[in-house]
Amino acid sequence: AVSSKIMVYFYDWTTKKLIIASFYDAQFFITSMSSIKGFLVYGDAYRSVYFARWREETRSITFLGKDFTRAEVITTALLYEGSQLAILSADAQHNFSLLSFNPESPETSQGLWLMPTADINVGALVPSMLPLRATKPNPNNPHSRIQADKTMLLFGTTNGSIGYLLPIAEDKYRRLSVLCTKLYTEVPHKCGLHPKAHRIYKGDRKQSQAKYRSPNIIDGDLVAEFPGLDRAAQQQLARRMGSRVDAIHTILKGIQQELAYF
Repeated sequence: AVSSKIMVYFYDWTTKKLIIASFYDAQFFITSMSSIKGFLVYGDAYRSVYFARWREETRSITFLGKDFTRAEVITTALLYEGSQLAILSADAQHNFSLLSFNPESPETSQGLWLMPTADINVGALVPSMLPLRATKPNPNNPHSRIQADKTMLLFGTTNGSIGYLLPIAEDKYRRLSVLCTKLYTEVPHKCGLHPKAHRIYKGDRKQSQAKYRSPNIIDGDLVAEFPGLDRAAQQQLARRMGSRVDAIHTILKGIQQELAYF
């Protein structure tokens, strides 16, 4: 991508040269681009995220949908879990926005509008993302790991921190979401600052899209405080959640094992 134009080249083995196969005119200025199996997403410096598809038979790029929120996108990535594909963008307001392409939904105008599904504020600019194939324990050998049918995301920020983004099962998400809600009020926080206010989406958003914004991403720093509590506090929190301490520890341990990539 150069400025507002996407160029597609193919290598001619006869002449040993790169030959232009197609081009696509974007909006203002392309800041980032990612692709997976013919699908590509690119971020614009003023108009957020666009989703397109490369068609080999016609050697053309077809526009599929876009995010109508005005945001200065820094980096983009494509994540998958099974047959589901998600579009991730990081903007200048330190937000992670997760969007989905669903042409069958009447709310998306046949897919023209990328539906926001989750967001979180990471507190720093994210100039680099690295999608990695997630791993899981090998059922035949407990000392080895095998590849899972989903991706995890490793990202770095301008303040020097490194973070992960990992898809988890819905039952685990619901339990950890309740745990976060309890930790908001039951645990004293650093400098008296509320972690929910820190992680909330920041920036301009249209009123028509505000109802779709939802912090459906678990704050890993917050749930990591649970094992550090004393046993009595853990039992009290688990009882108020309608769960057990060992069940929560099992979920957190499983997530840590999935993050043990290197």
